[in-house]
Amino acid sequence: MGQRTTRLTRARLALASLVAVGAIASPAVTGHDGFPISTQPMYASTRSDTAVFVTAVGVDSAGAVRRLPTPIIAATDDPLVAVQRSTAASADAARFCTDVARRIAESGRTDIVEIHIVEETWTLSARPTEPSLRLVEHTCLV
Repeated sequence: MGQRTTRLTRARLALASLVAVGAIASPAVTGHDGFPISTQPMYASTRSDTAVFVTAVGVDSAGAVRRLPTPIIAATDDPLVAVQRSTAASADAARFCTDVARRIAESGRTDIVEIHIVEETWTLSARPTEPSLRLVEHTCLV
């Protein structure tokens, strides 16, 4: 009886494995893709050709705009966290500006004399190095 149970258990495991492999392969075979088995990334969607970000930029004594590193902008090295913090902080642009100016002063940088809290629009299809539009929401001195 023990050998028969072992064969039956093996047969059930083999069948379950075949069903699992079939379910995983089914989107490729049937052309149907959906929940719960999907070949597509979770957040995939058509993107706009423009993106809008709220950030802080430095301005030097000659009036030139200088990019600031994420630790200065949002007290983090993680760009995604920096975007979230900048977006949230834009609700209180004056405080955001003061916080960035304080971090600039603490960093010892003397080239930046003013901070601008800006909303930048980037045209992604053009692979830009500068935003297509920059709106200044708030300014403060360092």
